[in-house]
Amino acid sequence: MIASPCGSWRSPIDARTVAAGSKGYGELRGKDGALLWTESRPEESGRSTLVACVGGAVGELTPHPFNPRSRVHEYGGGSYCIADGGAAEKRVYFVNFADQNVYEAALAAAGTQAPPRRVTQGDASERFADLAWDGQSLLAVRERHNAGGPEPVNDLVRIDVGHGTVNVLHEGHDFYAAPRPSADGRIAFLVWDHPNMPFDGCQLLIAKDGGHRLRNPTVVAGGANESIVQPEWNGQRLLFVSDLQGHWNLYAHDESGVYAVLPDPAEYGGPGWVFGSTYYAPVGPNHVVARRVEDGVPSLVLVDLDQGLASPIDDECSSYTDVVGTPDGVAYIAGHADKSRQVVSLRLDKRSRTVVAQHDGPAVDLGYIALPEPLTFPSAAGDAHAFF
Repeated sequence: MIASPCGSWRSPIDARTVAAGSKGYGELRGKDGALLWTESRPEESGRSTLVACVGGAVGELTPHPFNPRSRVHEYGGGSYCIADGGAAEKRVYFVNFADQNVYEAALAAAGTQAPPRRVTQGDASERFADLAWDGQSLLAVRERHNAGGPEPVNDLVRIDVGHGTVNVLHEGHDFYAAPRPSADGRIAFLVWDHPNMPFDGCQLLIAKDGGHRLRNPTVVAGGANESIVQPEWNGQRLLFVSDLQGHWNLYAHDESGVYAVLPDPAEYGGPGWVFGSTYYAPVGPNHVVARRVEDGVPSLVLVDLDQGLASPIDDECSSYTDVVGTPDGVAYIAGHADKSRQVVSLRLDKRSRTVVAQHDGPAVDLGYIALPEPLTFPSAAGDAHAFF
């Protein structure tokens, strides 16, 4: 090895390498063995496309110029959902960036898809996000910039995918998020009002699905100083993540009320900057796989909902995002300190990982990459955590 003064040697990592575009993965979803995600493409001026892995074959569902991306709150998120199409096929509904309308695409083998069909007939002043399928129609958050007031108007709506009509289910709050239907005809959703941001405080409501309007909406958790993310039905039990006790922890609501599943001085969620973020995934009636972060360091854990216990699964990645369930485990988007992000599928029974998708960036010898180390240091507000 030759030692040279700092700055006197030529690094193989130059400005061109650092600035080179790389594909980004997001909004991972899964259903009946199929995995879908959005993929941003710098070579197409940043257009995102919807990619599916069905039966091991990876293919694009949204050809150019379609661009699945919501502009609600400008941050977007929740730009698509998967819908059952009966025995014949499954469908995907997505928000197209240019006109903010909802479109339908078939979840079919690569190269066999028909062009996406337009569902809604508005313009870009009417935007949709956080799409969810209730078995017959779409639930969504709508943001209207054409309502005549000084600020956009948000509400919770149902979209008839056959006729494209939009019906208001709930209104009156400044903001809505996470409409999630249950199998027994209930809908959970989040609301908050100015001046709060969702990570300051919001409320979790459950209402009966009355068809045209929601009936008997009831606040089950949250408030001005409690933030909640990712409500998720698991049978008759509603799971969610709350920061009530100072950390983002798993909670549940059932006929007995609200209770903490796993009090833990670690983070199982995060602030609701965008719609549709998933920090955990049910993997049966009594377990979830969750991302756990302690002192800034993430891992995956298996949580027993009845026993309130967490057991480690994986800690080899620098980040775990978009955790979703699969028939034999979970999938997630994995970040690494020394290589590109990956879409990964993990089998729980064998603890085996399969890389479903990965963008190969510029080849760089790992000897030139300094891996960060976690640090903890005191601050006026308590311990702070960083990587160096």
